[in-house]
Amino acid sequence: MKYTKVWPNIDVIVRESSSGKMKFHIDVNPGGNPAEALLRVYGLESAAIDDVTNDLVMKTAAGTITDEKPFLIMS
Repeated sequence: MKYTKVWPNIDVIVRESSSGKMKFHIDVNPGGNPAEALLRVYGLESAAIDDVTNDLVMKTAAGTITDEKPFLIMS
């Protein structure tokens, strides 16, 4: 699922990773400022980085959301 221009010159892609976890891709296009890319999780009870995988683990009343560790691609 792609959301275009969520912030000026910044798109967000949400997909399922090969391991079945949620993955956010934040695409900063020319002229975009990565500092503007902020995500809010409503109902967040806790968030932590997994010590083994470095994944972001967010707990909500509806369940746990795991976002795989980030990576950066520059072109």
